[in-house]
Amino acid sequence: AFVVFSSISGVWGSGEQAAYGAANAALDALVARRRAQGLPGTAVAWGPWARVGMAADDETAAQLRRRGLSPMDPARALA
Repeated sequence: AFVVFSSISGVWGSGEQAAYGAANAALDALVARRRAQGLPGTAVAWGPWARVGMAADDETAAQLRRRGLSPMDPARALA
């Protein structure tokens, strides 16, 4: 298995953090290239985490909800 943990920022972007979005898109591209070569690869693109990380503050979480992204409870997401 070859598994990477990226972020939806590779698809949606990440306001004021272009390098973060680009780095996550690069992980997704790496997996796509491996799969095209017949190699294993899975990219898990996480959404926003509740109470921690970049979506921890209420204003950011509200903006994400308006876009249809509900912050994930960390314990439940890991389970």
